[in-house]
Amino acid sequence: EFFNTFSALLLFQKQIVMTSDVAPRNLQGVEERLISRFSGGMVVEIELPSYETRLAILKSKALSCGHDISIDILNFIATNIKSHVRAMEGALRRLTISLDLNPGIPLTIEYVRALLKDLIEEELTVNSLTIEGVMQTVAKFYNVTIDDLRAEKRTQTLVTPRQMAMYLSRRLTSNTLQ
Repeated sequence: EFFNTFSALLLFQKQIVMTSDVAPRNLQGVEERLISRFSGGMVVEIELPSYETRLAILKSKALSCGHDISIDILNFIATNIKSHVRAMEGALRRLTISLDLNPGIPLTIEYVRALLKDLIEEELTVNSLTIEGVMQTVAKFYNVTIDDLRAEKRTQTLVTPRQMAMYLSRRLTSNTLQ
Protein backbone atom coordinates (compact mmCIF):
# COMPACT_ATOMS: atom_id res chain seq x y z
CA GLU A 1 0.00 0.00 0.00
CA PHE A 2 2.77 2.40 0.88
CA PHE A 3 4.58 1.69 -2.38
CA ASN A 4 1.40 2.36 -4.37
CA THR A 5 0.71 5.59 -2.46
CA PHE A 6 4.31 6.69 -2.94
CA SER A 7 4.15 5.92 -6.68
CA ALA A 8 0.84 7.75 -7.09
CA LEU A 9 2.19 10.86 -5.39
CA LEU A 10 5.27 10.79 -7.60
CA LEU A 11 3.08 10.36 -10.68
CA PHE A 12 1.19 13.53 -9.80
CA GLN A 13 4.50 15.34 -9.14
CA LYS A 14 3.75 15.82 -5.45
CA GLN A 15 6.49 16.54 -2.99
CA ILE A 16 7.17 13.86 -0.40
CA VAL A 17 9.21 14.57 2.71
CA MET A 18 10.35 11.68 4.86
CA THR A 19 12.69 11.49 7.80
CA SER A 20 14.74 8.66 9.21
CA ASP A 21 17.69 8.20 11.51
CA VAL A 22 19.51 6.15 8.86
CA ALA A 23 20.21 6.48 5.14
CA PRO A 24 17.73 4.74 2.80
CA ARG A 25 20.19 1.94 2.00
CA ASN A 26 20.42 1.11 5.74
CA LEU A 27 16.68 0.76 6.33
CA GLN A 28 15.83 -2.64 7.76
CA GLY A 29 12.68 -4.53 6.79
CA VAL A 30 11.85 -2.29 3.81
CA GLU A 31 11.36 -3.66 0.32
CA GLU A 32 14.21 -3.04 -2.11
CA ARG A 33 11.89 -1.28 -4.58
CA LEU A 34 11.00 1.29 -1.89
CA ILE A 35 14.63 1.80 -0.92
CA SER A 36 15.37 2.40 -4.60
CA ARG A 37 12.63 5.04 -4.77
CA PHE A 38 13.81 6.71 -1.56
CA SER A 39 17.38 6.85 -2.84
CA GLY A 40 16.17 8.52 -6.04
CA GLY A 41 15.20 11.63 -4.12
CA MET A 42 17.28 14.21 -2.36
CA VAL A 43 18.85 12.58 0.70
CA VAL A 44 20.24 15.05 3.22
CA GLU A 45 21.84 14.44 6.59
CA ILE A 46 20.64 16.98 9.13
CA GLU A 47 23.50 18.18 11.29
CA LEU A 48 23.33 19.28 14.90
CA PRO A 49 22.12 22.87 15.27
CA SER A 50 24.77 25.59 15.63
CA TYR A 51 25.11 27.62 18.82
CA GLU A 52 23.19 30.53 17.27
CA THR A 53 20.35 28.24 16.23
CA ARG A 54 20.21 26.60 19.66
CA LEU A 55 20.08 30.01 21.34
CA ALA A 56 17.35 31.26 18.98
CA ILE A 57 15.28 28.14 19.66
CA LEU A 58 15.68 28.59 23.40
CA LYS A 59 14.71 32.27 23.21
CA SER A 60 11.58 31.39 21.28
CA LYS A 61 10.61 28.58 23.67
CA ALA A 62 11.35 30.75 26.72
CA LEU A 63 9.00 33.47 25.45
CA SER A 64 6.19 30.99 24.98
CA CYS A 65 6.56 29.48 28.47
CA GLY A 66 5.67 32.71 30.26
CA HIS A 67 8.82 33.03 32.37
CA ASP A 68 11.38 35.80 32.13
CA ILE A 69 14.57 33.80 31.68
CA SER A 70 17.72 35.86 31.28
CA ILE A 71 19.94 35.59 28.22
CA ASP A 72 22.77 34.38 30.48
CA ILE A 73 20.72 31.35 31.53
CA LEU A 74 19.66 30.61 27.94
CA ASN A 75 23.29 30.99 26.86
CA PHE A 76 24.33 28.51 29.56
CA ILE A 77 21.79 25.94 28.32
CA ALA A 78 22.70 26.48 24.64
CA THR A 79 26.40 26.10 25.44
CA ASN A 80 26.06 22.96 27.56
CA ILE A 81 23.31 21.02 25.80
CA LYS A 82 24.16 20.48 22.15
CA SER A 83 23.07 16.97 21.19
CA HIS A 84 19.55 17.74 19.98
CA VAL A 85 16.69 20.19 20.28
CA ARG A 86 14.55 17.85 22.39
CA ALA A 87 17.27 17.76 25.06
CA MET A 88 17.31 21.58 25.15
CA GLU A 89 13.53 21.72 25.33
CA GLY A 90 13.59 19.18 28.16
CA ALA A 91 16.14 21.29 30.04
CA LEU A 92 14.02 24.42 29.57
CA ARG A 93 10.88 22.54 30.63
CA ARG A 94 12.64 21.28 33.76
CA LEU A 95 13.71 24.84 34.53
CA THR A 96 10.22 26.29 34.07
CA ILE A 97 8.61 23.58 36.19
CA SER A 98 11.17 24.27 38.91
CA LEU A 99 10.32 27.98 38.73
CA ASP A 100 6.60 27.18 38.95
CA LEU A 101 7.14 25.02 42.03
CA ASN A 102 9.59 27.45 43.68
CA PRO A 103 8.50 30.94 42.58
CA GLY A 104 10.74 32.83 45.03
CA ILE A 105 14.00 31.14 44.16
CA PRO A 106 16.64 33.34 42.47
CA LEU A 107 17.50 32.12 38.99
CA THR A 108 21.29 31.89 38.87
CA ILE A 109 23.75 29.95 36.74
CA GLU A 110 24.69 27.86 39.79
CA TYR A 111 21.05 26.95 40.38
CA VAL A 112 20.55 26.00 36.73
CA ARG A 113 23.81 24.00 36.71
CA ALA A 114 22.64 22.01 39.75
CA LEU A 115 19.15 21.54 38.30
CA LEU A 116 20.45 20.30 34.93
CA LYS A 117 23.50 18.46 36.27
CA ASP A 118 22.49 15.04 34.94
CA LEU A 119 21.66 16.41 31.46
CA ILE A 120 24.97 18.25 31.25
CA GLU A 121 26.94 15.20 32.43
CA GLU A 122 25.15 13.06 29.83
CA GLU A 123 26.12 15.58 27.13
CA LEU A 124 29.76 15.49 28.25
CA THR A 125 29.79 11.69 28.18
CA VAL A 126 28.27 11.50 24.70
CA ASN A 127 30.52 14.26 23.32
CA SER A 128 33.69 12.72 24.74
CA LEU A 129 33.21 9.34 23.03
CA THR A 130 35.74 8.55 20.33
CA ILE A 131 36.17 5.61 17.99
CA GLU A 132 39.38 4.76 19.83
CA GLY A 133 37.50 4.68 23.15
CA VAL A 134 34.77 2.48 21.70
CA MET A 135 37.40 0.12 20.28
CA GLN A 136 39.17 -0.11 23.64
CA THR A 137 35.93 -0.94 25.43
CA VAL A 138 34.85 -3.53 22.85
CA ALA A 139 38.31 -5.12 22.78
CA LYS A 140 38.30 -5.42 26.56
CA PHE A 141 34.76 -6.85 26.63
CA TYR A 142 35.49 -9.49 23.97
CA ASN A 143 39.02 -10.15 25.26
CA VAL A 144 40.75 -9.23 22.00
CA THR A 145 43.27 -6.53 21.13
CA ILE A 146 42.69 -3.33 19.17
CA ASP A 147 45.15 -4.67 16.59
CA ASP A 148 42.89 -7.73 16.24
CA LEU A 149 39.91 -5.45 15.57
CA ARG A 150 41.87 -3.65 12.85
CA ALA A 151 43.36 -6.81 11.31
CA GLU A 152 41.98 -8.26 8.11
CA LYS A 153 41.49 -11.71 9.67
CA ARG A 154 37.90 -12.93 9.35
CA THR A 155 37.73 -15.49 12.11
CA GLN A 156 34.44 -15.75 14.01
CA THR A 157 36.14 -14.68 17.23
CA LEU A 158 37.03 -11.33 15.58
CA VAL A 159 34.06 -10.71 13.29
CA THR A 160 31.52 -10.13 16.05
CA PRO A 161 33.73 -7.76 18.10
CA ARG A 162 34.69 -5.87 14.93
CA GLN A 163 31.07 -5.47 13.87
CA MET A 164 30.09 -4.40 17.37
CA ALA A 165 32.85 -1.77 17.41
CA MET A 166 31.73 -0.45 14.02
CA TYR A 167 28.07 -0.38 15.07
CA LEU A 168 28.75 1.39 18.38
CA SER A 169 31.16 3.84 16.75
CA ARG A 170 28.53 4.81 14.19
CA ARG A 171 25.71 5.09 16.75
CA LEU A 172 27.62 6.82 19.56
CA THR A 173 29.98 9.16 17.71
CA SER A 174 29.46 11.71 14.99
CA ASN A 175 31.72 9.77 12.60
CA THR A 176 30.47 8.13 9.44
CA LEU A 177 30.56 4.37 9.01
CA GLN A 178 33.64 4.59 6.79
